[in-house]
Amino acid sequence: MSTIDKAELAEFTPTEVAGMADLARLELSAEELEVIGRDLSAVLDYVAELKKAPVAVGPVATATGPKNVWREDEDPYAPGVFRESLLDAAPKREGDYFKVKKILG
Repeated sequence: MSTIDKAELAEFTPTEVAGMADLARLELSAEELEVIGRDLSAVLDYVAELKKAPVAVGPVATATGPKNVWREDEDPYAPGVFRESLLDAAPKREGDYFKVKKILG
């Protein structure tokens, strides 16, 4: 980390980590907030170090030359063949739909 200015280092406060944990619906202790804050800072510091590495991108050569690997889309099954078995396997079902818990406002 010797090539990174101290001003460039990312430092997360426990409050910032708690905010991220809340968004991820994680319950963390004060000690975990400190540890995860240090870990996140270390990861971002390493990414900053990697950004400084010289990158040279040149032509890529292959032994066989360029080859198109795309294929035409095709439907190997008739529509609706597995619909009933999938819906029957769902924990909750409403008609032809999976019934799931409402998570957005």
